[in-house]
Amino acid sequence: MPYIIELYAPRYRSSQDVVFPMPNWLDWSLRGNSDLFQVVSAQVEGLDDWGLTREIHCYRDLNTRIYEVRRKMEELETSLALLKGQQVHCRHHLDEVHIVDRLPNLEMLARNSEAVAKQYGRRTAPLPHQATWVN
Repeated sequence: MPYIIELYAPRYRSSQDVVFPMPNWLDWSLRGNSDLFQVVSAQVEGLDDWGLTREIHCYRDLNTRIYEVRRKMEELETSLALLKGQQVHCRHHLDEVHIVDRLPNLEMLARNSEAVAKQYGRRTAPLPHQATWVN
């Protein structure tokens, strides 16, 4: 029965040798376009070192996943900015129609609700005069 284990590239030199960072050209080759990576991959496979082959593929896969997460974060940040803008627009409309003047009895209810929530340690949304807008 075969066993599946993590493969790692063995040390190429002695453990006392100084380890220098990967040069930019190699980093770019591992992260860059597919054709360039295929050339590097073929060269590494020619060394017949499964651990090293696994390491370069792992590095590239992690880079791809990082890119995907960054792209999703940018999409979420764009969506958040859009929602905040829509909320500001909606709030402006509520201010224009003088909603506070139409609901005069609710301010005390909201203040009492806030006091009760504080008493029991619950958070509430800020009252309009307490609202702060964070960009």
